[in-house]
Amino acid sequence: MNFFIALSILMLGQMDFCQAWDVNDVSMLLTLPTTLQSDALLSPDTEGSAGILLPESDLKLVPQLLASGEHVNLFVVGVRFDPCFPGVSPSGEPCHFQIRLIWQPLTEEANGVLAQDAAIHSFYELSESEFNVLLKQIATLNSSLGISVAGLPLQVSPYLQAQGYKSAYWQKLRSLLLSYTGEHRLSRITFMSQAAANEMWDFGEFDINHGKLTRGPIPRIQTRVQAFINKSEGVSEFSGGERPAPSDDPDSLTSILNLSSSLTEGDFNLLRASADSIYKIENPRLNSPETIDCASCHIAQASRIWEQRKFQNLHLDQSPFQFQSSFNLSNLSSSQDSTHLLRAFGYQGKEMAINQRVINESAAVAEKLNQLKR
Repeated sequence: MNFFIALSILMLGQMDFCQAWDVNDVSMLLTLPTTLQSDALLSPDTEGSAGILLPESDLKLVPQLLASGEHVNLFVVGVRFDPCFPGVSPSGEPCHFQIRLIWQPLTEEANGVLAQDAAIHSFYELSESEFNVLLKQIATLNSSLGISVAGLPLQVSPYLQAQGYKSAYWQKLRSLLLSYTGEHRLSRITFMSQAAANEMWDFGEFDINHGKLTRGPIPRIQTRVQAFINKSEGVSEFSGGERPAPSDDPDSLTSILNLSSSLTEGDFNLLRASADSIYKIENPRLNSPETIDCASCHIAQASRIWEQRKFQNLHLDQSPFQFQSSFNLSNLSSSQDSTHLLRAFGYQGKEMAINQRVINESAAVAEKLNQLKR
C-alpha cells in the first residue's frame, strides 16, 4: 500500500484543525534571541514531562562540537513536527510520530548573539494519539494569533517574530513542547561537529534503546562517522569531498565534491547524472534520512547551485526528479550557494540558514496533514 495512503487511513477522522497547515507550521525556526540570559530559552537541562531535554551523560558521548575545543552553550533554535519519520521510506519502515528539536551552540558577544557552525538534533517519540492531540493544540494556538502564514516560504517563524520570547504565545508553545519531550522519550541524537573550522565537519548519530546510546550506521556508507572536507579557498568550489563517500552508489556526488574546478562542459553526462542525483536527494518522496548519508544531504543544495551557476548553458535545473509541490518552495537563506555551508535548519552566525531538503520535507508533511483534514 502506498505510504501516504496508509498514513491517511491511519489518521483520517482523528484530526480537526483550525486552519490549513503550511511549511512554517510544521517546521518552526525560532528567532535568534537577543540575549542568552533568559529562562524562556530551551537548554539541555530544561525539564520536560519525560525528564530533562538532553542529559549531560548523553552529551558527553557526542564528539566535541567546535574545533576550538571551547565549551559550548546549546540552545534550541528550531522545532519540527513529523507524523512519519523517516518520511517516505523506500525501505518500508513503519512511521514514527515525532517532535525534533534542533540545537546549536550560541554565544553572546558585543554585536549580539551568534550561532556557531555545529548542531545537534534530538528526536522525541510520541504515540499516534499523543501526536494527534499535539497537532490540534498547535493548530489552535497558531490560529489564535490571527497571523496567516499561507503561501509564505519557510523562514524564521512568523508567529514568534510577531510575538517574541516574552509573549504568552511562546510560553504556551514552550509548555506544549515540554509536555511531549524529555530524556525518556529520546530515540535518536544526531550531530554535525567541526573537525577543522570552515574546512572539515563530522557527522554521526546515536540511537537510543532502553535509555542506552549506541552509535548507528550512516546510510549508504554503513560507517559510524562521516566527514565532509572542503579545502578550497573562497566559497565557490569544492576540494576534498566525503570521507567515506558512497562511491558505489549511482547517486554519489563524488565527482563534484572531490575537485569541482576540474569539470568542464565536456563532462555533460557526468554533470547531468549528478544534477539528477541531487534532485533525488532533495526529494522526500524518493529518499529519506534512512536512505541518504549525512554529508550528501547537507551539501546537496550547494552542489546543485554550483552546477547550475557554472554551467548555465547545460540546463541542469531541468530534471524529472525535482520535487514538486503547491507550497512555496522558495529559499530565502543568504549564502545558500556557499560551498562551505552545511547548515540544514538553523543559523550561520546571525543569518538564517535553511537548505532545500528541509523546505521540501516541510511541504510534504504539510500537504499530507491537509489531506487528512478533508
